[in-house]
Amino acid sequence: MEKIKRLEIEASNWRLIREMAERSVHDIGNALVPLLTHQEMLRSKARDPQFIASLDSALQESLRRITRRLDQLRYLARDELGELASFSVGILLQEGFEEARAHTGAENAQLVVGELHEAEILCDKVALKRAFCELFMNAIQANIANPVVGLSVVARSDEQNRPGLLIEIQDTGPGFTTEEAARAGTAFWTRRAVGMGLGLAVARKILRSSQWALGKSIQRGRNPVVACLFGSHGPPHDRNEA
Repeated sequence: MEKIKRLEIEASNWRLIREMAERSVHDIGNALVPLLTHQEMLRSKARDPQFIASLDSALQESLRRITRRLDQLRYLARDELGELASFSVGILLQEGFEEARAHTGAENAQLVVGELHEAEILCDKVALKRAFCELFMNAIQANIANPVVGLSVVARSDEQNRPGLLIEIQDTGPGFTTEEAARAGTAFWTRRAVGMGLGLAVARKILRSSQWALGKSIQRGRNPVVACLFGSHGPPHDRNEA
């Protein structure tokens, strides 16, 4: 029985490695294609202003993609948080959305804010903003033709009556099937033809390190709540109490 279990684990690990390798080859290849294309034309068009502008754009886009991928892998590889300080959750969410809009190139993406409970939270600002950015990117890409993202932040206590925050991010995409909802947030899983499928996994890792929870209310059907976060990293500081 132990041998069968060990073989099943080994087979599962090899499947993950294969999936990781396939997605890495595809993702790195997509980042290199525009650079290789411009390299082939560099000698003949080195003085062409339009070519230089195109090369600059290709370099920026490839650098952006590779940098994001390195950041994702760095967060997955580490367990400790950076320096903790108190920050406004509303500002972090807004900054995360702006970064997501820049990463996806969806200049028409809109953030529709419903209830917004303003609170200060103790966190690693850079890491938590990255988690929010990944969640917003997921929401934007769910319906890139109509990237309207809903957001609400409400005060909520857990089972031990500890104060926390419930953050809901809603997209206008088709939602998850039962099987997809079960796999959402696992590394290297994505419905998209491109990308590594690390976004939700990175968000989950950061939030877990920050003693938050992700995905308790991932809903199926249209206009799903793509993420439901409950924070209990110490009591949030309600700005209205100051």
